[in-house]
Amino acid sequence: MLDSEQVTITVRLTQKDYATALRELAKHRTGWAKRVLFWISVAFLGCMVYFVLRDSETPFLNGVMAVVGVAMFLLFVLSAKLFGPWLGGRQFVKKNPDKLGPSKVSVNADGVNYESPHANAASKWSAYPRILETMDLFLFYTQSNFAQILPKRCFENPNEIESLRKILTTHYKGKLELLV
Repeated sequence: MLDSEQVTITVRLTQKDYATALRELAKHRTGWAKRVLFWISVAFLGCMVYFVLRDSETPFLNGVMAVVGVAMFLLFVLSAKLFGPWLGGRQFVKKNPDKLGPSKVSVNADGVNYESPHANAASKWSAYPRILETMDLFLFYTQSNFAQILPKRCFENPNEIESLRKILTTHYKGKLELLV
């Protein structure tokens, strides 16, 4: 449903939605300084692995073992960064298949209303310290590490997304990060 002061959508969440939300949460919970320090520590640990493995008794194995050790270490770190959110989303979906929806979400001038088979709730705008738009989702944060997910694919047309943005910019007074 679409009108100037209310947008209503039916949400059915997927594993990809949860993984994307977890990835965004991890990205925004750490500032650039923490990310730089993380990669410096990864490089330091990689150097330590290299120096430990290069002290082999065979000269050929010195270089091969060191390179293989560093490569395996970097592969582990990158796979944890890339697949961690995917695994988290998979675990949530597997443990909570009944929480995926459908649920009806209405956003209006007063806040957000949820209707699902499990519960009905109404939240005022003051319940959300931050709202974030990504390429695929709107994340309504109720805490610094928890967000309610509205996938953009659940909107019937782009006009509904624009109407939601208009409602947010007009009525929401917290930290708002939209793509437009």
